[in-house]
Amino acid sequence: MLTAYGGRLLPDGPLRADPAEAARLYALATADFGPNRARDWALYQLFTFQLPDNLTGVMAAYPTFQAQNRDTLLSRNLRQFLRDLRHLQPGQLAPSFTLLNHEGRPVSLTDFRGKVVYLDFWGTWCAPCRQELPASAQLARQFAGRDVVFVSIAVNDAEQKWQRVLATEQLTALGQVQLRSPDAIVPTAYNVVEYPSYLLLDRQGRIRLTSAPRPSAGTATVAAIEQALQQ
Repeated sequence: MLTAYGGRLLPDGPLRADPAEAARLYALATADFGPNRARDWALYQLFTFQLPDNLTGVMAAYPTFQAQNRDTLLSRNLRQFLRDLRHLQPGQLAPSFTLLNHEGRPVSLTDFRGKVVYLDFWGTWCAPCRQELPASAQLARQFAGRDVVFVSIAVNDAEQKWQRVLATEQLTALGQVQLRSPDAIVPTAYNVVEYPSYLLLDRQGRIRLTSAPRPSAGTATVAAIEQALQQ
């Protein structure tokens, strides 16, 4: 019920970047629930749902949330989410990492400075991820020999299964960089909450797109990479 309630509060689209909007939402929720934890939880869910695509709107609402919310755990969680996401905005340096590739060699993000990076978080256990593999291969072929590197990070995969899928799908034959993250440390640093997730980094290792088009998006993905290459 509380999850659906957010859709009732904002039936016309995303949260506006206007502090008055948050005050209006709190007035509506207080009238429905009273000034209690149910109200605070409903607004917290609404704001966290908006976060991935509407940081500006949530930032504008945060002072009202801080003043009205009575649950310290919710306040601490939302504050941490905002802090993490501010570090992932376009123009910020992408979080560094060093992971082992399919040959057991350490590979760092800094190894690719000077090149555009198309970063993919996926898993062999993820059906939508597997569906993107043919389009990923086509994208790598299309940009072969250019200053772009395709970095795929398999998350929470057993090494044996990961290696088997890489071999079966011939995912190392096109110059794609195949890495494995045995835990959630790297995807958490990138605020990955769904799979597959794609980001586009510029030549200086700065975030260009936090939600880059999927390989299967075709011309939209090619255009995003081409624009990054021209910068």
